[in-house]
Amino acid sequence: PNFFLFNPSTCCMMIIIPYFRIINQQCCEICRIKFLRKITFKGVKSMKKQLDQTKATRQKLFDAFWTSYQTKNIDKISIGEITRIAGYNRGTFYEYFTDIYDVLSQIEDELLSLISDEIDELFTNGLPETIAEYSFRYASVFKKYDDRIFILLGPSGDPHFQPKLQKIFLAKFVSLIRLPNDIPHMDYIQTFILSSLVGMMTLWYDNGKDISEEEFIALMQKLVASGIMGYTNVQLFS
Repeated sequence: PNFFLFNPSTCCMMIIIPYFRIINQQCCEICRIKFLRKITFKGVKSMKKQLDQTKATRQKLFDAFWTSYQTKNIDKISIGEITRIAGYNRGTFYEYFTDIYDVLSQIEDELLSLISDEIDELFTNGLPETIAEYSFRYASVFKKYDDRIFILLGPSGDPHFQPKLQKIFLAKFVSLIRLPNDIPHMDYIQTFILSSLVGMMTLWYDNGKDISEEEFIALMQKLVASGIMGYTNVQLFS
């Protein structure tokens, strides 16, 4: 049924009917616009609150999954376990994910997006002058997300994650160094660089970071400088 709403800040009476269809009764255009703005603002605020709640729920389910994934293989993790840790029911889980593997996939996609954005920000001005600076910047990305990167790369992690990570690094590396197109076997060179660096960092993490960060980066620098630069005869850094 219709009901009346008097807006004391305006000069008129308005009739509101369901679904926000508004009929003006002796109402000026200014009053109508003011009222529409008011109810629109409330609608936007309500929608933002709902989106925030959705994001928070999804993150809780992510965190619950990761709590188990740090100590278990994915085939040992159940939906019931995740929802119990997060404090939700199975119905809530299926509002966000199709199964356990979908949780992992979404976590990986989100992490890779963060890594990609981080690299873009670190190399906004292009390639740094020295290989040391280049190495430190890349290492800082791994350091920021190492609690997830190295678990995903580890023996109990996802074998599909490393190719995804390498694909991002490859795109960033190629756009930064701009090697000549006529260098033979470029695809092998790029794969060698990325596989070697990711493999070394994974081993370093698995070994409990048994050498200091400075020593590890220096080792990477020497290998890249003597191996890749020696083969291509391209001086990338000073």
